[in-house]
Amino acid sequence: MGARRRIYRYGFLITFFILTITIYAQDTGSSVSVTVNPQRLIVNNPFTLSFLVDYPVPGNVSFVAPQIPDFIVIDRLIKMPKTAENGQVQTSIEFSLIASESGRITLEPFLIETTLGITETNPLVLEIHAENRNFVTTVRFVWEGVPQEMPAGERITFTLRVNTQRSGDVPSQLPPPAFFMPEVPQGVILSRSQLSSQEIENGNVLKLMLIPLEAGSFFLPARILLFGEMRYEIPALRIRLTGR
Repeated sequence: MGARRRIYRYGFLITFFILTITIYAQDTGSSVSVTVNPQRLIVNNPFTLSFLVDYPVPGNVSFVAPQIPDFIVIDRLIKMPKTAENGQVQTSIEFSLIASESGRITLEPFLIETTLGITETNPLVLEIHAENRNFVTTVRFVWEGVPQEMPAGERITFTLRVNTQRSGDVPSQLPPPAFFMPEVPQGVILSRSQLSSQEIENGNVLKLMLIPLEAGSFFLPARILLFGEMRYEIPALRIRLTGR
């Protein structure tokens, strides 16, 4: 894991130095909005930088991150299309980061390039707070729409939802879907689908599309995730996979 994070960081830096040579010759590119989630950042808890690019083809969107401090590591990176409620398709880029030290840091602009040109974001000022384990609330989840078995080659969609029978009401604020994304087992296609506003209101935090490629068993182990002062318990999931 450490080697992979270093590769990410060095790759970003190399690309950054190359692009700074040509950026001034480029026209302004697509509009980009940036959000940070959650609002309160805490040491050793993942947080997400989300870039929504007004451009419909993710394959034609490239990005360059600035130099990131050594105590912040990239835990996950996702680039995918996102459809707005008006039907417009945009490109979503999500960085999942973890800081091991508290304090205020400034991230220099990110560069987003499309066929329309290069867009430079504003610098980001992040305030990272020390850990506080004194008040921990547990939220439990349940998988929905999961069959006991399915044939290889078929496609299903299922969701992860707050178990209100064990956790009470749906929390007013939950981490982004990328936070709950599991590691993808071998032998399957597993991708994240966009949740509707109604699904989010009902406590759904993750929607997955699964296509198993061979017979056997699809298994996701139980997980416990910590985010701020919250503890999230996700149950295991198993599907028996039959032949085509």
